[in-house]
Amino acid sequence: LARSVFQNGRNSHESNGSLLSLHELAVRDERRDAGELFRQFEDFYMTTTYANEVINLAIAHPDGGRYAGSSRRQRSEAVRRTLQTMVSYIQVVARLEASVKLCGNATVTAAGTNSTSQGKIDEAVALFVGSIEGPFSGGAVNNSGQMMFSLAKEMCPSFGTCESHGDASVNEALEFAFSDMKEAIDDEECNFAASVLKDRILSILPIPLVQGALYFAAQNDGSQPLSTAPGLAAGNALTETLLPQISEVNETSAAFIFENMDFDFDQAAVRDGK
Repeated sequence: LARSVFQNGRNSHESNGSLLSLHELAVRDERRDAGELFRQFEDFYMTTTYANEVINLAIAHPDGGRYAGSSRRQRSEAVRRTLQTMVSYIQVVARLEASVKLCGNATVTAAGTNSTSQGKIDEAVALFVGSIEGPFSGGAVNNSGQMMFSLAKEMCPSFGTCESHGDASVNEALEFAFSDMKEAIDDEECNFAASVLKDRILSILPIPLVQGALYFAAQNDGSQPLSTAPGLAAGNALTETLLPQISEVNETSAAFIFENMDFDFDQAAVRDGK
């Protein structure tokens, strides 16, 4: 069932009525619109479909594979967190970058896609927030969301970055930035829209990822080999979303982080300490 839902979709429909699957989000060429971010992922993992490969391995967990011997909760967490971070992150950035490229252009229809600049922003926000959060400010009160918006709310109590009503400060900053970017697109102020994207969105979008990686590094410190704790898979997924950008700046640091946060069932986690 899990593989079928991932491959074929269930609840999300495209504009042409066909189902949009999570698999499609993980492999579509439109991810290339993320530009530099997509290149970093491709260079680091030497494949354009790394997230899809991780998810399929976690679902299948063949003997001798990466998840051999792992618990069902660990494999579930690997799938959930990879979708929440790596897949969502690239798709959000791709749609925002596409919005700037389409700014000022006439509507161009394409089967199954919304190719207007305004539509791309709407899609980016939808992929950042998700439908479970609901229509009210701050999202779902029970933290049942599954996208990056929810990750920010999950992490903010541990880092003192929550607003008084419980939402994450970074979410509120992004909401204002998304709104300003869309207003600029509507007014065809394309250069301003590009500056909002660069200075107010892309610069803070990774904050929940960094917080999550640090949180799970601390949580997993001292975990012994063969541990079935789901946090090991969660920390690995969040870290793998950040590694391509870290490696771009410092390959030595990226290698150190990888060694400590890699999901290796037979090794102790965070071996060099948090």
